[in-house]
Amino acid sequence: MDAKTEMLRSINSSIPDYIRCITRDLSDTESVTASLMEHGWDPARPSLMILEGISYYLTTDALWKMIGMLQSKSHMNRTVMEYLIPYDMIPDTMRPIARYPFDRIENDADLDHITKYEISDIAARAQRIGGRVLHHYDMARMQKDRLPGSKLFCPPNTGWIEICMFSA
Repeated sequence: MDAKTEMLRSINSSIPDYIRCITRDLSDTESVTASLMEHGWDPARPSLMILEGISYYLTTDALWKMIGMLQSKSHMNRTVMEYLIPYDMIPDTMRPIARYPFDRIENDADLDHITKYEISDIAARAQRIGGRVLHHYDMARMQKDRLPGSKLFCPPNTGWIEICMFSA
């Protein structure tokens, strides 16, 4: 995080005034909450949590405990979550491509799991904390929006990463 802060500072010296890079164990939500508040987060104001490249490495309990810390009775917060889908939902032809980097990371980092989700599970979990899925994109949709005319990840449901936004 220190390196990211320095990189941001070298790009634009005013960026660190409104972007803060904080290092914390995300499974320790009390420490995360305290650190966020020390750095200016106000739980009474609406929040947006972006979980990019994080959901795979946390246990389901740790991830949803962290998401739950954003819950508020006074307003709806938003979470954008990138997640891996279960390998059995990926076409056989694409499965080896999807598995290679994550199996390698799991082995090299000596992880005991890489977590995967189905959108129906995310929707059910969001509903349990009073939210709902607002948007959902598979890789075909993301690629089409990013590069119109691209044939990569066509037809739909040929990718291994999806993104959704839900309220909490």
